[in-house]
Amino acid sequence: MAAESGSTGDPANAHELFGLAGTSTAIRRLRAEIRALGRSGFRAVLIQGESGVGKEVVTEALRHASLRAPAAYEIYDCPAVPEDHLESELFGTSRGAFPGALDKPGALERSHGGTIFFDEIAAMRREHQAKVLRVIEGKSFRRVGGSRGITVDVAVIAAAHEDLATLAAGGAFRHDLYYRLIRDGSLLIPPLRERPEDIPALTRQYLALSYDSHIPPSEPGAVPLLASYHWPGNVRQLQTALRMALRLEPTGLTVDAVHEVLSRFERAPGGSGRPPISHPGMVAETAPPIAVRTPDPASTNFH
Repeated sequence: MAAESGSTGDPANAHELFGLAGTSTAIRRLRAEIRALGRSGFRAVLIQGESGVGKEVVTEALRHASLRAPAAYEIYDCPAVPEDHLESELFGTSRGAFPGALDKPGALERSHGGTIFFDEIAAMRREHQAKVLRVIEGKSFRRVGGSRGITVDVAVIAAAHEDLATLAAGGAFRHDLYYRLIRDGSLLIPPLRERPEDIPALTRQYLALSYDSHIPPSEPGAVPLLASYHWPGNVRQLQTALRMALRLEPTGLTVDAVHEVLSRFERAPGGSGRPPISHPGMVAETAPPIAVRTPDPASTNFH
């Protein structure tokens, strides 16, 4: 990852480093929304999309488009934090709160003046959701075992692969936190199957990032074959497919290697059990090869 510059400019530059490749209407609209939110001085934003679409990539682009770009940044992975560490990791601890406890700031204090990213916020316990809401509204909290109220100035970006509106309506997520998260703005990342026209740009970016100046050629038909697949795992699965195909044929991206990888996906648990097409040659003449070049920062990116 490149060093952070602190620039508050157009994420057309930031997304060269952090993702958002493509020319589809949906992805262009998403980049425009990121620009607008970055200029708005948001306090909270919700990002939603299926697993693998690149929610953390969008988070990075949004943060770098904001005035808080050069300030502190914390990632709080809600499902990954152990249950007995949840509160201390988020709110910090005071000396003596429990045996061995020291004065230690939590993620909220460490992100003061900057941004905190709550990944998969739907996994956060409801009592912690209430405290996060207080923080967004500028109210105080206390460290575990502490008595002093602490107030922080943070921008909150939250991500979820579930539909938080549905969870809130059913009582599985606090409705007041949901409405506060979307008040400044919300971003919906479309799944890759709805924007196959972005696959050439994503492929160029992956090859450029993986091979630097020695970008392998792409055989005619290889990228159209990728575009014909339904990508249940979204951009993350595309990255895996490209890596696997180039391991099978390191000299370049070939139709045979891509077909073999996609067939493996279909034979795997959860796949349809059918090959993506009956014969790789069906798409071999449908498009010219991808040009071997460094990607245009304004239109290509991959993470």
